[in-house]
Amino acid sequence: SETALYDFGRDFMFYSLIVIIPFGLLTNTLSLLVFMSRGLRTRAASWYLSALAVSDNLSLVTLTIDYWIKDPRIGLDIIKTSHILCVSVTYISYASRLLSAWLVMTFTIERFVGAVYPLRRAVLSTTSHARKVVILETVTCLVLTSFTLFTIGVVEAPYGTDCDVRPE
Repeated sequence: SETALYDFGRDFMFYSLIVIIPFGLLTNTLSLLVFMSRGLRTRAASWYLSALAVSDNLSLVTLTIDYWIKDPRIGLDIIKTSHILCVSVTYISYASRLLSAWLVMTFTIERFVGAVYPLRRAVLSTTSHARKVVILETVTCLVLTSFTLFTIGVVEAPYGTDCDVRPE
């Protein structure tokens, strides 16, 4: 019964990702195109939402590589055998997910400032400020998740090798 539930959950995740990942990539790419269109790129919010779309696309691509491609039904074991791919995918995955959360928070704060402090909005809600904040957050997320470069790798597992936390 526990095994059947586990198998159902694993199968559900595998097959639902076939729909979720392409749909997410498509909608995030469309969002990026809309927010970077001539009329909207002059707004600070568009820069935050564009960066969020890129970050979410990176998360979806790394999810595809990390979870879906290494599934035994697909049969590509490259992430389980390539140290560089294992570490790179994990690092990009952690950094992009952290950046997504921060961008949502930053966008929320930007909207809050615009609504509650409309006189400060002119200073804080500029595209120049938004670009600087996005760059600063990106660099910060890359630095904060750099621990994965030293803690993740291809390790021996009972069933062969896997991309996981290194025992040392």
